[in-house]
Amino acid sequence: MKANRFLIASSWEAREESPSQIGQRMLRSLDALTSVCPFFRPWWFADLSLSTDKMSEMMDEGAPPEDFCISLDDVRDSMAEMVERGMVTDDSDEPDPGGGYSISAHNTMRTSPQSVGLRAHGGGRINKAYPNAGLRYANFETAYGEPPDPAIVAYPVFRQVLLTIVSNWEVDYAQAYSHEIMDAWRPIPWRRYFDLSWMTYLSARLAKQITPPTDVLTERTPDGGLLMIAAEETFDVANPRHMAAARSIVKSLTPFNAPADDKDRSLIGNWPKGSMLSRLLDFALRFPEADRTCLDDVATDYKQQIKSVITEHLARYTDEKRLERALRDIGTFVPTHDVSLRDELERMLTWLS
Repeated sequence: MKANRFLIASSWEAREESPSQIGQRMLRSLDALTSVCPFFRPWWFADLSLSTDKMSEMMDEGAPPEDFCISLDDVRDSMAEMVERGMVTDDSDEPDPGGGYSISAHNTMRTSPQSVGLRAHGGGRINKAYPNAGLRYANFETAYGEPPDPAIVAYPVFRQVLLTIVSNWEVDYAQAYSHEIMDAWRPIPWRRYFDLSWMTYLSARLAKQITPPTDVLTERTPDGGLLMIAAEETFDVANPRHMAAARSIVKSLTPFNAPADDKDRSLIGNWPKGSMLSRLLDFALRFPEADRTCLDDVATDYKQQIKSVITEHLARYTDEKRLERALRDIGTFVPTHDVSLRDELERMLTWLS
């Protein structure tokens, strides 16, 4: 049985920020989370000087986290440097500050029901030469493959985590949901911009564009934003009241979802018809970054690996040359025995050339 992972995804419009500013946002967030739940400590950053294989080897051997991770307390005064280590690289694997910076922290590097992580991407220059700099987000996640500790996904805790992200990252929107809720979302490629959620936050600017539902709990945040809450307990898709409230919230978000639906209809048809890859490509090209980051949890077979590569490349590049490179990279994940998928991939490449 698949573990019901819980997530909070947020995003904001492009804004220029230095590594120092991003680092301070991360530091404030982690310190604030520490007071929300006793499990949210200590915080660790991966030691990027070690390869993934080496880190896995050390964890398998039972090495203490300080041997392969960096403690938050050790880098409080050098957060800008930690952010700079996560600078995006270009097609030649050269540092590209125009693409922004990524940083992530976890309360443990070993998977358990108490494991959580916070990761963010920000900064970068704002111009057409750096389209990948437009994807800014801060996401909070429970462990993959492990049912979360009930104390972590309790309503008061998860609500406070969402509000902590909202206040420290100044987001435009944020949503809390779970894998089971995602299973009830509209299928690819017809996903909504905002789909079913446990809680949805809109900034003051976005909140002005909707009429809040009257049959769910809503509250105004100190920044003038709007928080809509489907359940004042851990969300359960088997609870009809929870699902009805989530649907009511989605209905109130029609002003955002309707234009997105129109855009989707114009995109569908740009690719060869009737293929799994074409649907995934349409999906990757148009899907909001805050939700696209959750793609790697949708499946565990090789088709998931294809989605991951799509996410990595197409989230940043949409021109045909780079799209062709992404497709060729996807091909490295397709098993040789899957002739139909390989043929389909070749057709896509032929269509692009």
